[in-house]
Amino acid sequence: MKKILLILVLLLSYKEINNFNFKHKPKIYKTNKDIIKYYVDIYSKKYKVNKIQIYAQIDLESEFIYNLKNDKSTAYGLPQFLKGTGNWVYKKIYPNKKYYHYDTTIGEQIEMMCWYLNYLNKKYDYNKRKVLIEYSGGTKGYVKAYLKREKKYKNI
Repeated sequence: MKKILLILVLLLSYKEINNFNFKHKPKIYKTNKDIIKYYVDIYSKKYKVNKIQIYAQIDLESEFIYNLKNDKSTAYGLPQFLKGTGNWVYKKIYPNKKYYHYDTTIGEQIEMMCWYLNYLNKKYDYNKRKVLIEYSGGTKGYVKAYLKREKKYKNI
């Protein structure tokens, strides 16, 4: 009986070690990409966002770690939305639900990301560069300020 129990413990430990991502803090595991693919398939169609754009943004922001918390800000999850942006997007999609920043599901995170990418794509007439700048920098005039600085340093 003790041998069987020991074997079970070792097998479970081996599985946990194989799922561990050593680049990040303990207890953060990579999400099953099949689950992400399922939601990306649904919400990319609903919000008319290119799947490649979604996967690239998820990879860039969180490396597919659905519960990733940024130590230096309130950024969280696959989309790495700050609390304010997350709240704003969540209310646009789910106006009658209470928003809990660190308690969103994988499906909600992907839907929020797709909605926001759709919003930015429309706002910037599908200019990927401007969309990426605003996604990374926020909505308070960051794109305009960034492009202004880019022109300033163009001839260096």
